[in-house]
Amino acid sequence: MWLENEFFSANDVLEQFKNFNTPKEVVFCGYGEPLMKFDILKEVATVLKQKGIKIRINTNGTGNIINKKDIVPELAKFTDEISISLNAPTQEQYEEISKPKFKNTFAEMLDFTKKSVENNIKTTLTVVDEYPDYKLDIPACKRIADEIGADFKVRKWISNGY
Repeated sequence: MWLENEFFSANDVLEQFKNFNTPKEVVFCGYGEPLMKFDILKEVATVLKQKGIKIRINTNGTGNIINKKDIVPELAKFTDEISISLNAPTQEQYEEISKPKFKNTFAEMLDFTKKSVENNIKTTLTVVDEYPDYKLDIPACKRIADEIGADFKVRKWISNGY
């Protein structure tokens, strides 16, 4: 599903579902952070969840920063799984790779992950197997996931969109 611009409502999104067979799962992800439009996501996901559809969110873990509050308890009401981009095992490496717009993003992302686990959302921390010009310590990343109680997944680097 693709929305042509950033100005849309929950009803605009729900209308698009009329063009598809009822899915078993819906994943909120894409070009940008889905939790930037938390109120719309919450409304859409709640409607879909009531229809028995599994809900997964792919996020960079900045939802609490963006929304200036702890949104995880609300997420837990309609989210089955959440996948959070860990990207690196240290704040310094995280900042080098992710170029975050907020201060303390690495710590905030880890806190968001811990809260997701504590709120019984199936939580997975992810990293990319390799970055151009950067060697990632994957075992150190897995240790972070293990310490938090999250699952861990290594994704493949996609070059030029392929």
